[in-house]
Amino acid sequence: MRILPSWCWGKRTAYLWGNGLCEVMEVAYPRLRDLREDRELMQKQVAAYLGIDQRVYSNYETGKREIPTRLVIALADFYHTSTDYILGRTNRIEPYKD
Repeated sequence: MRILPSWCWGKRTAYLWGNGLCEVMEVAYPRLRDLREDRELMQKQVAAYLGIDQRVYSNYETGKREIPTRLVIALADFYHTSTDYILGRTNRIEPYKD
């Protein structure tokens, strides 16, 4: 287990430690809000689809809590996109083809 140096700590931020560098990644999912609002859905509706409380879903959207992988997959299916798009790893909104 690696211990991060003190300058590599912070609130609401995930850190990748490698090659002696600290790369900062915001733990927020702005695309979740964009996808939801594009379909004129309320947080309560998306939360009900996921089987979670609206406050929990809101915490995922704002980055106060990290979203579990199973929910990222469920949201990608719900919005007909890829998990990579939700996570900001691609700008291609279409899901991958088999």
